[in-house]
Amino acid sequence: PTPAVYLSPILLDFDAMRVGLQSLTSTSASTGVTYSNRCSNAYSTCCATKPEALPVETTSTDMPVDSFRRFHNYLRISLSERCNLRCQYCMLAEGVELTPKSELLLHDEIIRVANLFVTSGVDKIRLSGGEPTVRKDLEDICLHLSGLKGLKTLAMTTNGIVLSKKLPRLKECGLNTLNISLDTFIPANSEGKTVH
Repeated sequence: PTPAVYLSPILLDFDAMRVGLQSLTSTSASTGVTYSNRCSNAYSTCCATKPEALPVETTSTDMPVDSFRRFHNYLRISLSERCNLRCQYCMLAEGVELTPKSELLLHDEIIRVANLFVTSGVDKIRLSGGEPTVRKDLEDICLHLSGLKGLKTLAMTTNGIVLSKKLPRLKECGLNTLNISLDTFIPANSEGKTVH
């Protein structure tokens, strides 16, 4: 029989340490053994508190599970808040205060966080933003992420502005799924919304 597994919430630490899992704890119902990987205090999310631990049947004892017993095999990583467009729904007329570059995750931190999730059962990573193609190390990030053992899908959501130049190399670096955000096919509907 598959052992029941209890997982505490997985929280990314973007403030103090900026990488790692705050607490990934699994307890095997059959052995009663608890495994724990504890880093630093973490950024609190909506999953920060969990009701009484619920047994969850799974074949992977580290598969991330939320308080509603849903398996999480998908991770979205926002590479940047910056964008090469100024759409009114993202960039308000009065401006948007962006996170300072010094506080963004570095290449190695992104790979480390992603690896922790992939070794816990995540098999799909989506890169997003802002606009991920404005990140200068995007190709290198894709190359390293695509090499993670167990990762099946490396996806990216983009506005598509620079794809004609970047897509061939991104594909070589392991990007295998692409979503292009299109707000409208009718030019008149985009007037005032999107500015290059």
